[in-house]
Amino acid sequence: MHTVLIIHINRIPMKNLVKTIKIGSVILLTTLTACKKNKDEVKPDPKPIITEELINYQMVVALRNPANDIPARLFHFTKSGSEVTATMDGVQSRRTRTIKVIDNRFIFDSDADGKIVYDFKFKRNDNGQIIMDVAKYQNLNDASLVIEAAVIWPSNFPDFKGKTFKGIGDNKYILKFTNDTWTFIPATNSVGTFYEIAKGAWKGRLDGHDYLGFSFYQDNDTQPSMALIRDGSKQMMPFQ
Repeated sequence: MHTVLIIHINRIPMKNLVKTIKIGSVILLTTLTACKKNKDEVKPDPKPIITEELINYQMVVALRNPANDIPARLFHFTKSGSEVTATMDGVQSRRTRTIKVIDNRFIFDSDADGKIVYDFKFKRNDNGQIIMDVAKYQNLNDASLVIEAAVIWPSNFPDFKGKTFKGIGDNKYILKFTNDTWTFIPATNSVGTFYEIAKGAWKGRLDGHDYLGFSFYQDNDTQPSMALIRDGSKQMMPFQ
């Protein structure tokens, strides 16, 4: 399995990231991790992480191949009875699996055949919140894919309906949402449709393309940000 450790990034001032790093999945996931700042520096905490706690969290995992394509996956969690289900959404894919956290770790077997497997291990920060410790990925169908970054944060994603988001840095596009439609300016003048897949996250279609988006807060900003991924696109696009 390929492994990535999310460390040290949280010491980078967030406001400088947009100015110094190329727009894409790396800047977005680095920014999300940087939002935690030094409060995420870990101290020993014997309290184990239990499966039900993940219901209050969401995760983003970005993969990279040799062509520098960076597909991303959004993980979110629900509980039915005594079981917790993890759902992994890509732009044009969805997988659901019943999971159980054991020793602060859970494994997500994408197709239940052992060929594409995500392995996540967590720890707690000073405030007792869950953060990523180690993320591993195995793909027996495509060994060129490796984990670029993996982050987890509380699922307090803001509502994006009725809001407008402007592109950050070199991204000059604008997203506008109503309660059930959206537009992508100036990429297209058409009106697209969408549906929510989790709190603050959505999938949509516009001019023959599929999209995945999710909203989040940076630092103490009151204006939410959004990440947008289109089918066939190499990177996520950040907006605020």
